[in-house]
Amino acid sequence: MNNLNQVLESALELPYEQQEILIKILQNRHYENRRAEIAEDAQKTLADFRAGNYQPQSAKSVIAELRQYLNHKQESLYLLSVPGMRESIRFGLTTPIEECDRELEW
Repeated sequence: MNNLNQVLESALELPYEQQEILIKILQNRHYENRRAEIAEDAQKTLADFRAGNYQPQSAKSVIAELRQYLNHKQESLYLLSVPGMRESIRFGLTTPIEECDRELEW
């Protein structure tokens, strides 16, 4: 973190125009790196598909799966925002099945 602070301090010492150029250079490099990551992921996925690791699906079924995944993710985030829920889940995961109640008192 110390290096980051040094870089920021050095950048702030640059004239305003050079600061703008630096920002554009960093943004462009970030975009280029991200594009390269996406392209690499796409190549790996295509190779996996060709190897038979994925099955063809309709756009409708892919969208439905994605919506279901996102809904579950939102539910998980909501549950984890409830005070004490994270600890309760961890406790539940470490509790042996024999020690669990057979009937719930809800």
